[in-house]
Amino acid sequence: MDVRRDEDRHMSKSEIAASEWMGVTAAIDACRQQLRSCERTIAHYQDDDGDYHDGEQYESEKGYLGSLLQQANLRMLLLIERAGLPLFRSTYVEAMRPFDGKFDVVEHSPHDPEDLYSDPLILLDQTFEALSAIVRGARDRELSALALFESILRQAPYILTDREIVPTSEAEVRRPLFDVLKAVFPDCQREIPVPHIFKLYRADLGVRSIKALAEIKYAIDEKELRTQIGGIYEDMKGYAGDPQWSQFFAVFYTATPVAAPERIEEEFRLSRVDYGWVPIIVHGTGTRRLPAPRVANKSTTRPAQKRLPIKKASGRSVRPTNT
Repeated sequence: MDVRRDEDRHMSKSEIAASEWMGVTAAIDACRQQLRSCERTIAHYQDDDGDYHDGEQYESEKGYLGSLLQQANLRMLLLIERAGLPLFRSTYVEAMRPFDGKFDVVEHSPHDPEDLYSDPLILLDQTFEALSAIVRGARDRELSALALFESILRQAPYILTDREIVPTSEAEVRRPLFDVLKAVFPDCQREIPVPHIFKLYRADLGVRSIKALAEIKYAIDEKELRTQIGGIYEDMKGYAGDPQWSQFFAVFYTATPVAAPERIEEEFRLSRVDYGWVPIIVHGTGTRRLPAPRVANKSTTRPAQKRLPIKKASGRSVRPTNT
């Protein structure tokens, strides 16, 4: 089956309930067992005209097999629908069409007449194996992409060093990471909105194709790190419940090795953080930009001029004139 055009639309196996996979497996197994029951009741009789017919019990067992195959076929169709593979579904329906109304037909093996086989059962088996391989392969590719995404986040100190960047803020850590990520993941974005009723949250970095978000935090000492961990807890509430995102990374970039990775992991464990969140702590160079020194305002007012004394002449006061 050519299902390449469906690759970008299907769900991963983990997103389809295990009960749905088990339901199809159980239905196919029931058909196999019933086919064996048919083999155990093979019987024929010859009528007055010399024609051979199947025995009554054998006919009954084949009828029940046909019913089970119909049920398994419906379960398979529902599973393909849940997987989001429309082309795969249309191919399967077309392949199953010749067996409409003939699910109770069985064939004798050319090697041993006592062995029976069912063409619709063979098609069900092959379809289920192909569907499992497609969905499992998609999940493997998704996991590989997630591993690459996480690896790039963990390389933050080396990425900054290679660009001769000594960060002073989260933004200066985030920008070079985004430059690398967007080269690997074309759908990588910054400042991704995650709306709630009263507040709009914005994730630092995200890749929709793998449903992954990353929050970048920057700290120069343990005190700042504690504050940033509290900020991550707030982010967790904001991103929870959005079906577009399922994997989250909290990246703590510190200017000095103030905490071992195991301590951060234990902090998340004790806080019962959702399993979808992965803490990453890395150490590199960094500082804080010091505030500019305050400069005293210089007065622009001209100094007051000294008034010249008033001279008295002829019994009256007059102001001197400039000569």
